[in-house]
Amino acid sequence: MIRPRPGEDGGGAAEDSRGLGPQGGVGKTTTAVNLAAASARAGRKTLLVDVDPQGSVGTSLGLPDGPGLGAWLLGDADFEDTVRATGRENLDAVAAGTDLLGAEDALREKGRRSG
Repeated sequence: MIRPRPGEDGGGAAEDSRGLGPQGGVGKTTTAVNLAAASARAGRKTLLVDVDPQGSVGTSLGLPDGPGLGAWLLGDADFEDTVRATGRENLDAVAAGTDLLGAEDALREKGRRSG
């Protein structure tokens, strides 16, 4: 989640808030969705990007089907086409998409070939 630095009006530089850690079932998605919703309620334009192949952010927010982060990473969609309105003011999201695991594998293989 990107948000303005404290004391700024939303213009200029931004902060990056990420929930890190691979362990499942500890509330990372719930925390991310709630932080994004709180940021949006505070009047900040917020974009929540789901990088978890399980795709729970899209499910949690009831996002419509469409190209997700995986499609963009594979070059199959423009980033703008992956952004979905959530129905909540100031809050948009990018779902992981069904092809995120495939994108991860393809990028890993591409890195091996060029490395």
